[in-house]
Amino acid sequence: NCYILENGSVFTAGLGTDGQLGVFIDTNVENSILVSKKSNEESDNGEQVDENEEVLEKYCFLHQIKTFGPHNKATKVSCGDSYTLVLNGKNNMEKTIIEKHLVYSFGKSSYFRLGHPDIPKSENVYEPKIIEGLRDHKVVSISAGCRHAACVTAKGDLYCWGFNFYDQL
Repeated sequence: NCYILENGSVFTAGLGTDGQLGVFIDTNVENSILVSKKSNEESDNGEQVDENEEVLEKYCFLHQIKTFGPHNKATKVSCGDSYTLVLNGKNNMEKTIIEKHLVYSFGKSSYFRLGHPDIPKSENVYEPKIIEGLRDHKVVSISAGCRHAACVTAKGDLYCWGFNFYDQL
């Protein structure tokens, strides 16, 4: 999950093992709060688990991403399968206009769903990274699918990237 506050700050929530929270998560991460930890002896509905069944501990973190705030206002977020997109509003101090156009991505980079062709698909991105291929376009909308993503520019152009096995791009 991803949330934007009125001042443009971004908070992410969940497990975050692939970087989709905007940080490498463990129990001692700055700006993160361990919200809950499910016992490895309980199932999802609170019942005891068969002792032969392997159950992993599940953590839920709430994390504030310092990249975004009044200095770099996030205006839209979209979450996909183990990755996140954030669209910023770049403040023009002289005219007090918010010019939307920079798209950041972070998380699991398999299938090139993050839009960073320079990052091997086996590496995760643990901090927000600007999608350079969109830098010169005024992006007004973003959408993160399961393993693919898309954005629309102010001119009405649609850009897609990521997994294309089923011709979704």
